[in-house]
Amino acid sequence: MTNLESIFFEIIPTGEYHVQIVSSEMCETKSGNGRCLGLELVVMDGPYAGARLLERLDFSNPDEEAIEITHRTLSAICHATGQMAPTDSELFHHRSMIATVEVRQAGPDENGVMRETANKIGRYQPMNDYTSQQIAVTIQ
Repeated sequence: MTNLESIFFEIIPTGEYHVQIVSSEMCETKSGNGRCLGLELVVMDGPYAGARLLERLDFSNPDEEAIEITHRTLSAICHATGQMAPTDSELFHHRSMIATVEVRQAGPDENGVMRETANKIGRYQPMNDYTSQQIAVTIQ
């Protein structure tokens, strides 16, 4: 990812955040054997307003589980943003939703590859399921 990889993504605490996708781009997977869609998300309010998060959706990958995860994640984003039949990733841009963010600690992943501490988005929900007060309370 050329543009998205040059952005600093700070680690934010586990919690639920009001976010919007602000940019997206197709890229190669880290291993170089597939294609993914990189989504840049921004926290819109609260103490971490302006923090940036990265979501990668693998659309072409020899790992079938990665493709299944992408389908589930994309479905959740479609439901959360109300874009049920997107023809372009830009249709997701600047639409509010709730992201449940987790912190993945540094260390080896399930394949033994060493990873740095990073945020991982566990799920997406429509904004209308929450009020701003409820969101602020869920940050741990």
